[in-house]
Amino acid sequence: MTITTEFVSFVVFILGAVAAAWWRVEGVVRVAKDESMSAARSAAAEAAKVGEKLATYKTHVAETYLTKAGLREQMEPLFDAVKGISGQVQHMNERLDRVIEGQPTARKAGGAN
Repeated sequence: MTITTEFVSFVVFILGAVAAAWWRVEGVVRVAKDESMSAARSAAAEAAKVGEKLATYKTHVAETYLTKAGLREQMEPLFDAVKGISGQVQHMNERLDRVIEGQPTARKAGGAN
């Protein structure tokens, strides 16, 4: 096989076409990589904002709301007071019953005087 100028031109053309295609693919990959890096930076910034908001909300909840144990601790004196009032009302009913039992019975109207 003899190497002719047409054969060298053909090989150079093929290598040029492959290089051009490779160059184009690399360009597309580079653009996609840049876009994905930009999107990743944007997502990371958004995640940081959400993290800050979550930390602020956690602090707000911790400062504002009670735990179950804290609520129970605050409600026990109130329940004790209600039980005491209930006992006093029951005692008052018993005292009223004794007062009413001690009164003389009323005479019937129109009866003998």
